[in-house]
Parts: sequence; structure tokens; C-alpha cells
Amino acid sequence: MRHAALDEDGDECRLAAFSVNGIYSWETLLVTAAAIPVSMAASAVGIAVFRRLTDTVFRRHLISMLFASGLLILVQELRVMTVSL
Repeated sequence: MRHAALDEDGDECRLAAFSVNGIYSWETLLVTAAAIPVSMAASAVGIAVFRRLTDTVFRRHLISMLFASGLLILVQELRVMTVSL
């Protein structure tokens, strides 16, 4: 099984190659490194909350979040359309 950071030609680490070639800046790498522990902590909290919810409550929250996300995307796209007219 190959890791997502490996490309088909056998390049061992695309991230390192991009960094050396200037595709990723140091700022990008530092922000990414800072985001990893935050993401792991948020995942742990999410799992703890998920375990306490019933299936019905979880489904309702999921549908609500998907609806809100879709609504926000729609509003954002409508703003872009009105600006470009």
C-alpha cells in the first residue's frame, strides 16, 4: 500500500520535493505542522461527542450541518454572481 505523499514514479516524499523547489513556503509548512495537533485534538473531541449521541440525534445534527453548509455556499456564490454582473 502506497502513501498519498508518494507519487507513481517512486519519488519518496512529494512534500520534501515541493519544499525544496519552492512550491511550499516555510510559512505553509509551519502552519501545516501547527494544524496537525489541533486537528487531532478536534477529532478526539468529535469522537467523544459522537459516542454520547443517539443515532437519531446524530442524523439530525448531520443533516442540519449539511444544510447550513450548502446554504453558506449558495450565499457565497450568489455574492460572487452579483459582484460579477
